[in-house]
This record gives sequence, structure tokens and C-alpha cells, in this order.
Amino acid sequence: MILKILIFITVFLYLSSSSNEVLGKSKEEELKRFRNRIREEKTRIKKVEKKERSVLSELELIEKAIKEKEREFKDYDHKLKETEKKIKEVESGLVLLNKRIIVKRDHLRERLRAVYKQGRRGYYYGVLIGAKDSEDLFKRYKYLRVTADQDYRFIESYKKDMAHLKKNLVSMEKLKEEFSSYRDKVKEKEKEMKDGKNKKLTLLTSLKTEKNTRERLIKELEEAAKNLETLIKESDRKIEVPPVSGTGFAGQKGRLPWPSEGRLMTLFGKQIDAEFNTPIFKRGIEIRTQSGDDIKAIHKGSVVYADWFKGYGKMLIINHGERYYSVYAHASDIFPKVGETVSDSQVIGKIGDTGSIKGPILYFEIRYKGEPQDPLVWLRKK
Repeated sequence: MILKILIFITVFLYLSSSSNEVLGKSKEEELKRFRNRIREEKTRIKKVEKKERSVLSELELIEKAIKEKEREFKDYDHKLKETEKKIKEVESGLVLLNKRIIVKRDHLRERLRAVYKQGRRGYYYGVLIGAKDSEDLFKRYKYLRVTADQDYRFIESYKKDMAHLKKNLVSMEKLKEEFSSYRDKVKEKEKEMKDGKNKKLTLLTSLKTEKNTRERLIKELEEAAKNLETLIKESDRKIEVPPVSGTGFAGQKGRLPWPSEGRLMTLFGKQIDAEFNTPIFKRGIEIRTQSGDDIKAIHKGSVVYADWFKGYGKMLIINHGERYYSVYAHASDIFPKVGETVSDSQVIGKIGDTGSIKGPILYFEIRYKGEPQDPLVWLRKK
């Protein structure tokens, strides 16, 4: 809509300012200038739109692209390792096969040498001519048939080994080509991941240096928090998981396990944000830990959300029954899917920095009837 209005204004101004000049110029020249002005205006509008684009949306796009490159990297790295394993297996088989071929080749050479020494009449003639009588002749003939049969089978075995060797050598060349291709792909994805992380770093750096960007982010984070609250309240109205057998969630107050090991960074409630030095209300807590560490369910329940959520990265929400919920955000991976049940202290994900402007961190909430609760009242004292 903005683009159409600006184009209309541009056309109007242009026609007004150049009405006296048009008479002396060709229509083609005027049309060309007109199109150039529109193209320039479009470019300017796109720059403005890009500058005003949501910080959280841009962060999410970058992180999703990084995650996709990580997935592709793991896939190619797995193929690379599998191909390397196959190459070693084929190489090992080639060594054994080559040894067997050498033994058979040497044996065949000895047999040919023995036959050659019998002269022009041949080995078989020499054996038969030396028979004492008809019975001895028959025995010698039988012996020669068995020997000839053995020689034939030995030669066929040698030929099969040679064919097998040729086939394995072709297979080896193919595997080496695949290995080289996968190795190049792994390097390519490594570079793409690095580029994505640098792009994210540039965006996060701008938050500290550009006041307008920082102010937009603060507003967006508050809006994201309200969206999360709406999501949980809607879920609370639609879904009610009855209390599971045993002690319910309410009975675990002050005794629930921590969702992750690490250092407590921010508390629940009103405080001054250390990153931006602005007053905020934290609906949960943040735990600083190592990327890749386990995230564990604080209590048994049913998963009602497991996906990306603007401002929170990869996020998981568990309904524990009795209208109690727990929220786990900024994960690098989440394992259970919506509708699956989880048990006490089950590993449900891995610590990451998706949607986070503070690096690897776990954002954690406890909600009752959609309203945020102080997690430290519910978790075990450290």
C-alpha cells in the first residue's frame, strides 16, 4: 500500500514538473525516465522497509537458516564418515584378495612349469605311456582326470578372484569420488554456518550501538511476552490434562528439580535489565549454562507446544495438570512432540541460544491458570 502511494506521488510530481518538457521529447525517452524514477523509488522503499524490519523476526530468520545448515552439515558429515568406513572395509578386502590371487598365481606358474618340462608330447602323455598294464593305465587315466578337474577349478577360481578384484577397484574409485564430494559439502556447510553466526553477531552488536534498534527490540520482547501469555491462556481454556497418579504438581511446591544446571542470571518480577538498563518485569528466570547441556522436565505432564516462538527461539510448554504449566525456551533442540507425555526429570531438550541475545541460556517459567509464578518458590533450594 505504501509503495503504491509513493509511486503515485512520484508519478504526479514528475508529470507536474516536466509537463513543459515532454512536448519536445520522444515518448520512448520519457517512458525510460519514468521507469527509472519508479525503480529508484522502489529501491528506496525497500531500504526503509529493511531498516524497520522486526529485530526478532530477523534474528529468527538467521537462526533458522543456521539450524538448517547445521542439519545439512550433520547429514553430510555422517555420509562422509560412512563412506570412509566403507573405503576401509574395501581396502581390507582388497589386501586379502590380492594375497589370495598371488598365491594362486604362483601355484599356476608351478603347474605350467611342470607341464612344460614334459616336452612336446605333454605331461599327460608321459603319465599314460609309463603304465605297466591295462589296470595301471586305467588308474593313471583316472588320476589324470582328477588332476585336470582340479586344475580347471583352480583356474576358474583364479579368474573369479581377478573379476572380483576388478569390481572392487571400480567400487573403490566410486567411493573415493563420493568421499571427496561429501568432504567438499562438509566444508561448504561449515562456511555457511560460520557466515550465519557472523550475521547473527553483527545483529546483536547493533543492539548495543544503535539506540533505535535497541528500543525496537525492547518493545518487541514485551510484545513476545504478551503473545506467550495469550498462547498459554488459550491452551488452558482448550486443554485440561487431569492430574496423573501420585502427588500432583501443587503438592511439589518447593521440591521440584531444576530444569538445568547452571548459574541463575535473572530473577522473577520487576527489575532493571542489565543488558539495556531499562525497567522490566520478568515472568520467569534465566539460567546461564553451557550450550548442549540437558534440559529436564521439572514434573510429569503432557507437551502442548514444541516449536519456534518469536522472541523465545525453540520453545517447549508442558501441561502438568491442575492448570499448571512449565515453559522452556532458547533451546537448541527439543525432543518430545505435541501430545507426548514426559516423566519427572526426563531430558526434553538441549541448551542453546535460539532467540537469545545473551548467548546460551535457558529461559524458564511456571504458570498457573495462565498467570506467571515465581519459579524459585517452586524449585528446590540450592
